[in-house]
Amino acid sequence: MKPMFLNDLTIMRWYLVQTYGICIAVGLFMGVAMGSLLTMGACIAAMIPLLTAFSLLSYDELNNWQAYRLAMPLSRNDIVSGRYLCILAVALVSTLLGLATSFLVGLIAQLLGPASMIAALSFESNPTGLVVASTLFGLSGSLIMVAALIPPAMKSGMTKGVRFAPFIIMFVFLAGASLLGDDGVLVPYIPRMLDLFGSSDMGAVAAAGIVCVAALVLLAISHQATRRLYATRDF
Repeated sequence: MKPMFLNDLTIMRWYLVQTYGICIAVGLFMGVAMGSLLTMGACIAAMIPLLTAFSLLSYDELNNWQAYRLAMPLSRNDIVSGRYLCILAVALVSTLLGLATSFLVGLIAQLLGPASMIAALSFESNPTGLVVASTLFGLSGSLIMVAALIPPAMKSGMTKGVRFAPFIIMFVFLAGASLLGDDGVLVPYIPRMLDLFGSSDMGAVAAAGIVCVAALVLLAISHQATRRLYATRDF
């Protein structure tokens, strides 16, 4: 598993630096347009892990690398586990980068004062708790989409498997809408949940943390499913 983990990180090292720069630009543009700092951390935490998964799966088909890789002393379980570990590591680093970048931009906006173009990104308008919560929500959404993308892509290849990913993602979000939408199963319990977490910033962080844990559980289920699917794949 470790060689596969290091292999994926080696492939992606410069790509991740470039993606981080792009995410900063996108986050700033969205933040200034929307007048909120909450988009910065969410953008970085959501985009980098998802784009990493897409890129690694695309590299697998480059020059038929995925078939050549099986000739190396790597088991199929090692390949799958190493890939998920790489994406988790990237997700953790991107979340920390998202938080650090958000706090840095908020501090700069605070120092520049209300006359600057980024005045709306200061901490006066964006409580730190909400910045943390938005970043965790962005990470959770990314992990859910990654969990839906990898199993069909590693079973059938990126070209064929990606066709199924939108349907899986749509099913996940439709299931969530049916639970939380009008007359949803969980709707009667929402007031109790709001009372439990409260309306404070820390309540938002706690709710985001629970959603993040749920996303990690889905990723673990996705990992086990991918191990079984990839074990039966023919090249």
